[in-house]
Amino acid sequence: MNPVTEDHPDLSPDRIYEILGHAYRRQTLCVLHSRPGAVDLEELATLVAARCRDEPIAEIEDGERDAVLVELHHNHVPRLRSAGLVAYDPGASGAVELVGDVEPLLPTLRSGGEELREYRVD
Repeated sequence: MNPVTEDHPDLSPDRIYEILGHAYRRQTLCVLHSRPGAVDLEELATLVAARCRDEPIAEIEDGERDAVLVELHHNHVPRLRSAGLVAYDPGASGAVELVGDVEPLLPTLRSGGEELREYRVD
């Protein structure tokens, strides 16, 4: 068994369920898994809101996006960062990037019906 380190974060079943316990975290991982590189936090908030509401991106109002943005910035992205799954420096670029190995999370994401592709805009 690998010790818990930065290279090998704690992804025990309890930790996996804790990480994936909120739709915003699940959808954030799905969006980041489907796109190469970093995603601006505002764009990520729009994509997460659209996926959670199962609506086209164009129908997400600014207030909805802003509410998700605040939750991502203050709660969900820091939790994913502390789990070693994403990089996020709000003082620098404000972008979020998948840096950890999400492979152990994929079966749980898929079992919940989460789609790992980018949200369609049409």
